[in-house]
Amino acid sequence: MGKKSRRNKKNNGGPLRKRLDAVPPTAATAAANIFKAVTRLMQALKYDEIFKVESKYRHLDTFSDDPNHNLLILYAFASANYTNSAAEDEICMDRAIHYYERAKERIDANDYDHRQASVTLKAEIGTHLAALKGRDMEKAISSHRWSLENCVRHEDSAMSYVILLSSNFNRFEKFEYAIEVLKGAMAMDMIETVEEEVEVETYLIEA
Repeated sequence: MGKKSRRNKKNNGGPLRKRLDAVPPTAATAAANIFKAVTRLMQALKYDEIFKVESKYRHLDTFSDDPNHNLLILYAFASANYTNSAAEDEICMDRAIHYYERAKERIDANDYDHRQASVTLKAEIGTHLAALKGRDMEKAISSHRWSLENCVRHEDSAMSYVILLSSNFNRFEKFEYAIEVLKGAMAMDMIETVEEEVEVETYLIEA
């Protein structure tokens, strides 16, 4: 009986290699599951659920060996944090910037399949970065110019983004940037309502 007890004790306290089953999945083993889960949740616009996935795996340096999958996961995690940053959560805002920047780096480095990287994806990365960096005017205008270079326009948020950006530039007395953004919107024929026209003219006069 005594020997059996010692054996059990020895097994319970055995070498570390016997406990590897308890180690969380690595990036390689988790990648497929992360991509499937994130894709499904993005289609359903369940950002709260994506945020939970991001909270679990944010310690990883990469989320997939497939550049296209990795880009989309970075974008999804950024969007989840961006949604949570609506309550002025500084940590979420910083994480959103971090993920959007990493996604932007993938695009700039051509580390993705051009056929699968949509214009809308580029548009949202550029516009969200510019909005999130509203506290840093130089970075905001840099992100805005990057989005324009990629021929982007996101129909659902284009004018609200222009108004937000130009308002921030006027507020921090970067009037030349506000004029650049507003005149660019006018040149691209983005104004669709009387209300939008009044706002653009108001901020342009102020600048």
